[in-house]
Amino acid sequence: MEAPEEAELCFPHINTSCRKTTGPYVETMLTYTMLSCITILTVILNLLVIISISHFKQLHTTTNLLLLSLAVTDFLAGLLQMPLLLINNEGCWILGDVMCVVHYFFAGLVISVSVGCMVLISVDRYIAICNPMFYTTRVTLTRVKLCARAMRSHMAVVTVERSQTVKAMKSEIKAARTLGIVLVVFLLCSCP
Repeated sequence: MEAPEEAELCFPHINTSCRKTTGPYVETMLTYTMLSCITILTVILNLLVIISISHFKQLHTTTNLLLLSLAVTDFLAGLLQMPLLLINNEGCWILGDVMCVVHYFFAGLVISVSVGCMVLISVDRYIAICNPMFYTTRVTLTRVKLCARAMRSHMAVVTVERSQTVKAMKSEIKAARTLGIVLVVFLLCSCP
């Protein structure tokens, strides 16, 4: 009687271990295939957005800077977060307690940055639609960079690992890219 119970546990030598969530083989493989495809598409498509906006000078506008930050954030989520979700899909966390904490901390951070970036994009589009005559005077590259810097400051408060020795210009670009990746990954993850 104990053998089937032990087979269901992730770690049979520990009585309080979590139980494996195994289903039919076809369903499990279909789930892994779909999640893997979504992860790969998230990384590749966000990387294309990052490369195209960064490379072409014609795309260096205020709106595209916000989209770039969203693409970078979502790229990082697809590269670092989503593969761990594939591992966790089985029901057993095999990477240890420290990685579990890091995983959930990073997930919360990515979602926060993604939502913040979506808010900035929404405000940008609201001003462009409701006040198109004043858009160029109200939404300037300097103001967008200041908003990115404000979000960067918020991230620095949340994460103590961030150092204050990074140059201001590089930190603004990194924050903008990070915010971009989170939003795209968030949207792609919420679609299915």
